[in-house]
Amino acid sequence: MSDEEDAAPAVKKSRVFYGSLEEKERERLSGEAASSAGANSDAVKAGIEAGNINISSGETLEMEERVSERQQEALAEFERRRRARQITVSTDDGEVKAGLRALGEPITLFGEGPADRRERWEQFSSFYFEFSKCCRW
Repeated sequence: MSDEEDAAPAVKKSRVFYGSLEEKERERLSGEAASSAGANSDAVKAGIEAGNINISSGETLEMEERVSERQQEALAEFERRRRARQITVSTDDGEVKAGLRALGEPITLFGEGPADRRERWEQFSSFYFEFSKCCRW
């Protein structure tokens, strides 16, 4: 073995410090703030003059009604799905079919298995529950 093979590259090992670094961090941040205070204000002024930084007078824009309506619809859909998950649905296929029959829905759709039927009953139950809350039949 030669000397070149024995000499491994020196790797700097990281050190582990115990205790709070709060004081050191405060010193570091105050040092950065003091050194960059002048540079930041010049940079901000240059950005404002160039038109890249827009500082408003506190005015706000009204959202379009259709956008807020879409948001309300999306929130209502999420709420309905949450309620559907909370509804307890029987695992007995006969009860599921009877429930769908009571809601006036088809008992079985093409290619639908018991799990799909149960999920459909859960969805319709949550929909009819929501409908019955807002409108008395």
